[in-house]
Amino acid sequence: MGKIGKNYLLNTIYQLCAIIVPLITAPYLTRVLMATNYGIYSYVQSTEGIVQTLTLIGIYSYGNRQIAYKRDNPEELSQTFWELMFLRLILGIVSTITYLIVSYVSGYTFFFLLYYPFLLSNIIDCSWIYVGMENMAPCVVKNIIAKVLTLIGVFVLVRSPEDFWKYILLVSCSSLLCNVAVYTQLKGIIKKPVIEKNNVIQHVKGSLFLFLPQIAGIIYLQLDKTMLGAMTGATNEVSFFDQAEKIVTIAFSLI
Repeated sequence: MGKIGKNYLLNTIYQLCAIIVPLITAPYLTRVLMATNYGIYSYVQSTEGIVQTLTLIGIYSYGNRQIAYKRDNPEELSQTFWELMFLRLILGIVSTITYLIVSYVSGYTFFFLLYYPFLLSNIIDCSWIYVGMENMAPCVVKNIIAKVLTLIGVFVLVRSPEDFWKYILLVSCSSLLCNVAVYTQLKGIIKKPVIEKNNVIQHVKGSLFLFLPQIAGIIYLQLDKTMLGAMTGATNEVSFFDQAEKIVTIAFSLI
């Protein structure tokens, strides 16, 4: 099987996992956590997604592309990786400050703080280097592991509405743990850090050019639950909307 066929198979397996896990957990979580708590979770999740997307300015997709350009030159690939990771660190500080401000204003600060590891996991995420090198295995495996850990944790730890905080921490920390684990695969690919400041500035410009056309889609796909939560108080209405949207999303993923 060629590289394209292998990557396609791995991605298909992950997509199936992404479909099956919500089908198993959604009915259970809705019944155990109750609509109000699940609505708060959906609101926090959606808001984090907006903050992450806007402050990281499409650096993931840009990183994929740059690594694809440099993958046949180990020295340039390594330098590009460190420059983009340095940029992610700077953008991550902006993300964190923005997230903390939003969490304070929202009135759900405690739950936002519990979900912060998820934002952190996206800030430090290095799976884009594997995508650029057309090696999907580390990305798919870590995503599947995160899904499985969450699935097991839900049925073991989440038994009543009082366990709501455990659910948020479970989702956020499993994502962070898996993204940290992916770094173990970088040995032999990445060399010692080399960073050119002028290149970092060019990366910012390149990422913005790639990101700007995506803004309309981001607003359409991510802003709905945050707007609904802001208007209604992030309770039952957000929960009902999120569950209905999941049905559409699952069907879309299958296609």
